[in-house]
Amino acid sequence: MKTHIRLGIKEAMPVILGYIPVAITFGLLVKLEGLTLLQAFLFSSVVFAGAAQFMAINSINIGLSNPQIIIATLLLNFRHVLMSTSISSRLSREARRFSPLIAFFVTDESYALTSHRDNISHVYILSLQIANYASWIIGTIIGFIAGQWIPEFIVSCMGITLYAMFAALLVPEIKKGHRALIMALMAGVLNYLFMRIPFLAQGWHFIIAVIVTAIIGTVIFKEEEVEHFE
Repeated sequence: MKTHIRLGIKEAMPVILGYIPVAITFGLLVKLEGLTLLQAFLFSSVVFAGAAQFMAINSINIGLSNPQIIIATLLLNFRHVLMSTSISSRLSREARRFSPLIAFFVTDESYALTSHRDNISHVYILSLQIANYASWIIGTIIGFIAGQWIPEFIVSCMGITLYAMFAALLVPEIKKGHRALIMALMAGVLNYLFMRIPFLAQGWHFIIAVIVTAIIGTVIFKEEEVEHFE
């Protein structure tokens, strides 16, 4: 068991080094939005999804309603269902009892670190995930506290982190093939067009663009797959 714990924490270290500065930035932005330390803690401990948290903060800033924020972050995080399913199929028999807990802690980084493993031990994967989780929460708290002394204009500039997070998700997928680029461009165009609809409330244009893009992409690329196998 100790070997699995050490291995999980060891493999988590590169992720932790990346998580802490990003989480600090998130904590700074939460402070800037006027939320409390408890709210910052709950944001990172309950949601635990970097890109979704940054998008939620940005959505709060522009005045979106709670239902809009929830739906938008749900769509953004839907990929976690696929990642959790993939990990679940590779868990050891004993580890499957902990599937709900493991699924909660799944992130892009923990999935990437375990994607090459079969018969995954629950001790190993939970050690890795909890180490990542703890670093994200600690970084958020540090950022929130530091926000008391950092000038507001510097903190506001850190909002660009949102776009950096999305780029970090998108660029690796674009390198794998043209599909991700086509989908991203399609979503951007549709979002722009829906923004021009006068009776569509702010925020809904993004949600509708994501849903429409997903439907169109599924149809287009499903036909490509069929043609490929034929």
